[in-house]
Amino acid sequence: MRRDVDQRIQRVQPKLKLKYTDHETDSPGSDTGIKMLLNGQLDFAQSSRRITDKESYQARQKGFTIRAIPVAINAIAVAVHPNLKVPGLTISQLKDIYTGNITNWSEVGGPNLSIIPYSIKKEAGGTVNYFMETILDGE
Repeated sequence: MRRDVDQRIQRVQPKLKLKYTDHETDSPGSDTGIKMLLNGQLDFAQSSRRITDKESYQARQKGFTIRAIPVAINAIAVAVHPNLKVPGLTISQLKDIYTGNITNWSEVGGPNLSIIPYSIKKEAGGTVNYFMETILDGE
């Protein structure tokens, strides 16, 4: 997303020079970017999640407001190794896998093998939060 957004920003504002700043210790992600924005380390941040009421309040306490400008629609892709030959997964099955209710691929039409769910760290921010809210219903 960043590449496409950056190109559009440069077209609209050619004098603007984009410089990326990584946090020294935190993982890159929406939470980190918004935190850096609130701490005055960034002029703007790209995020894959909404700004929370708490973050809006923190900005007001520091004398500014945060404004979200949607530029894309968030989507999630879930990958399963093709050798498993799983015909597909429903949202319900995906939730059951990540909450531990489904633990074997045979339960969803695959071979008799244990499922090992994988995800990036919860602290990484927006995409993980989006997955937890929309797929796992906050679990």
